[in-house]
Amino acid sequence: MQTFRQIIEEGYVYIDKTELAWALASSGKYYFLSRPLRFGKSLFLDTLKELFEGSEALFRGLYCAFFASCLNAEMVPEDISNHGQVDLTIKLEGFVYVIEIKLRRGTVAPDADGAAVAGPNPALAQIQARGYSAKYRD
Repeated sequence: MQTFRQIIEEGYVYIDKTELAWALASSGKYYFLSRPLRFGKSLFLDTLKELFEGSEALFRGLYCAFFASCLNAEMVPEDISNHGQVDLTIKLEGFVYVIEIKLRRGTVAPDADGAAVAGPNPALAQIQARGYSAKYRD
């Protein structure tokens, strides 16, 4: 199973983690999603995508059903900027979420010039060093 939509529409069992998805999306600034390979990062991001796109029918009976009906955000997977490509951008009225995923801590992120940027959160370091959010600033 690769997508939230496929799991729901084809009637597979889904353990409702949409409360966590909503908590993540509605609070805080930066997140580092660190899980082993094949542990659901892509599926979780796809769930966020469907949530922010307002795919109301997919969330019937789940925790965040109400929120899905209200959001209707623009999702940009593999968003291209002047300094590279970010994994996912979510655009809401007044807010933009820039999401970069690193598979494991300790990964070194390159800055706009290709120099290594180290730190405790390489995904955030890469977003900042490459200025991925610059095109969304007023």
